[in-house]
Amino acid sequence: PPKASAGARGVCTTGRTPENLRQLMSQNYASTVAAWCQAFDPMGRGFVTFCQFCQAMPKVELSGNVQGLWKQLAGERDALEFRAIDPPAQAQLDAFRQFLLAEFGSVCAGWHRGLNSANIKMLTKGDFQQACERMLAPEVVKPAVLFKLLLRRHGQISIRQEDLRSLLVGLPPQ
Repeated sequence: PPKASAGARGVCTTGRTPENLRQLMSQNYASTVAAWCQAFDPMGRGFVTFCQFCQAMPKVELSGNVQGLWKQLAGERDALEFRAIDPPAQAQLDAFRQFLLAEFGSVCAGWHRGLNSANIKMLTKGDFQQACERMLAPEVVKPAVLFKLLLRRHGQISIRQEDLRSLLVGLPPQ
């Protein structure tokens, strides 16, 4: 069979897998979550259509058989959710959001009374990990992994309260 070609920087999706997509999302954005929020679902609807998926491909530098990749991820469904692209990341977001809601009543209260109880406005990775340990976050929550998922851009070394918006990925819009 003929080999598919790609643009100068893009990667062709012919024969590509969801893992390839996750890798490129993380390379072009701080994480798969950041890519989802910025390139795929900037309006926070919780899902994308095939058309929106196609529009996001150049942003993550993918080209080629996008329909094949869509079928791998969405099957016959009309919409695609983040959890289909990165189930382990979605599991981290869900577990931590549920923990904050159970312990503090809201994500915002979790920031103020749990994560940022010293009121320092931003948390480094070390601060975040210590706060998770202090709050006795469940074992399923991996603070180092979760911290990376909350970053919105490359080079970012701390998180602020607004970065916790990423914990809403995977929830239906209200």
